[in-house]
Amino acid sequence: MTKGLGILVFLVFVFGPAYAEEKSGPIKMEEVVVTATKTERLLEEVPGRIQVITKEDIQKAPGQKIDDYLNNLSGVSVIRSNGIFTLGPNVTLRGLGREGGRTLVLVNGMPINKSDTGEVNWNRVNVEDIERIEVFKGPASSLYGNNAMGGVINIITKSPEKFIEGNVAAKYGAFNTYGANAAISGNPLGKTSGPYYRASGYYQKSDGYISTEESQRNQYTRKRFLEEGNAALAVGYRFNPDNLVELAGSYFNDKRGEGTQIQAPDGVSRDFDTANLSLMYRGGVQDLRWEIKGFYQLEDYRRVSESQRGAIYTRFDVQSDREDKGIIFHVSKKLFPHNRVTLGGDLKQGSIDGLENIRLPRTVPTTGGKWISMPFTFRMKSILWTGG
Repeated sequence: MTKGLGILVFLVFVFGPAYAEEKSGPIKMEEVVVTATKTERLLEEVPGRIQVITKEDIQKAPGQKIDDYLNNLSGVSVIRSNGIFTLGPNVTLRGLGREGGRTLVLVNGMPINKSDTGEVNWNRVNVEDIERIEVFKGPASSLYGNNAMGGVINIITKSPEKFIEGNVAAKYGAFNTYGANAAISGNPLGKTSGPYYRASGYYQKSDGYISTEESQRNQYTRKRFLEEGNAALAVGYRFNPDNLVELAGSYFNDKRGEGTQIQAPDGVSRDFDTANLSLMYRGGVQDLRWEIKGFYQLEDYRRVSESQRGAIYTRFDVQSDREDKGIIFHVSKKLFPHNRVTLGGDLKQGSIDGLENIRLPRTVPTTGGKWISMPFTFRMKSILWTGG
C-alpha cells in the first residue's frame, strides 16, 4: 500500500505540472509560409528546408540592413566588407560562393534580381517594412526558374491590421552618420475586408571614413561617403479574406563615394536610382486558389571612374538603364487532405540600354579633353512554366 501510494505521488509530481501547463499555457499559432510551394502551407508540412525570420526576430537582433539578419542563419553566406558603405553586398545559399545570381530574391513573391547579372541591391530594402523573411534552402528551379538554383529568399512586407498606426524614428552615429525613418498604415474597415494602405520612407547620410591603407594614400584620397533614401506606398482592397487586389510602388536613390577624387565633383562614385511598380490579384474559392502578379523595375545606374598616373588624367563614365518586367501566375487546387496540385508560369523580359564615355588622357591641370562614346544594348527574355 505504501509502495503504491509513493508511485502515485511520483506520477502526480512528474506529469501533473506538464498537464497543467498544457491546459493553461499560452496557445502558439502554427506558422504559415508561402515560398516553398507558392501557396499557404503550415511550416511543419513544407517538403523542404525553410527558415523564417519574423519581425520580432529583427527587433531583437542588432543590424541595419536585411543581410545582417540573414547572416545569422545556417547555410547562408553574406559578404559585406565595408558595413553600410558596401556597394554591393553578396548573399548566397547552399555554398554557392559569390554566385549571387543563383539565389532568387523576392519581395511579396515578385523578383528583384537584375536580369543581366542576377544580382540584388540589398541596400534598397527597408528593414522597417518587413513582416517576415522566408528562406527556402536548396534547388527550387522547378517552381522559380534558374535563379533559384541555390534557393529562394522571399521578403514579406507588413500588412495593415489596425484602423491607423505609424512610427517615426531617428538615429545618429559615428562618422557623422544620421538618418530617419517613418511609416503610416491603416485598415479602416478591419483586416478581413475593405481598403488598406501603407506608406513608408527612410533617409540615411554619412561622411564616411578613409578605407585606403595609409601607405597607399595620396592627395586624391577621400572618405567613402554615402547618401541613400527610400519611399514606398501600397494600397489595396480586400473583398474577403481570400480575395484581394494590391498596387504597390517604391523609389530608391543611393549615391556612394569610393574614396578617390581628382576632378569630378564627387570623385569616383556610383549612383543608383531604382523605381519599382507591381500589381497583384489573389483569389480563392473553397479549395481552389489563384494568384496573378505583374511587376516593372527600372534602375538608372551611373558610375564615374577617374585615375591619375603621373601627369596623365583619365576618366571613364558609365550610364545604363536596366529594365525588368514580367507576369507571374499560378493556380492551386487541393485534391486530398495532404495533397495539392499547382500549375503556373512566369513570363519575364529584361533589357539594358547604356552609354560608356571615355575621356582620352590629358595632362593635368588641363581640363576638358576629347570624349569617346560607346552605346550598348542588352536584351533578354525568359518563359517558365511550372507545375507540382
